[in-house]
Amino acid sequence: MTDTQLAQARSIVNEVVAAHFTAFAQALRPVFDAIGEMQKSLGLLLDGQALVEKTLAGAFSPSDDNEPWRESLDDSDN
Repeated sequence: MTDTQLAQARSIVNEVVAAHFTAFAQALRPVFDAIGEMQKSLGLLLDGQALVEKTLAGAFSPSDDNEPWRESLDDSDN
C-alpha cells in the first residue's frame, strides 16, 4: 500500500468512526437527560425526607420545661 492509499483508508475509517460516534452520542442523549432528571427528583425527595424527619423530631420530642435542670437555669436569683 502506498502512502496515498494509506492516507485515504485512514480518512475513510476516521469518517466512519466519527459518524458512528456522533450517532451513538445522539442516541444516548435522552438516556443521560433522563438520568439528570432522576437525580434532580431524588434530591428533592431527600430534601423532603429531611424536612419530614425534622418536623417529626420536633413534634414528638418531649418538652424539657419541667425538668429540674431547667429550673436551676431559670433561677438567676441564686
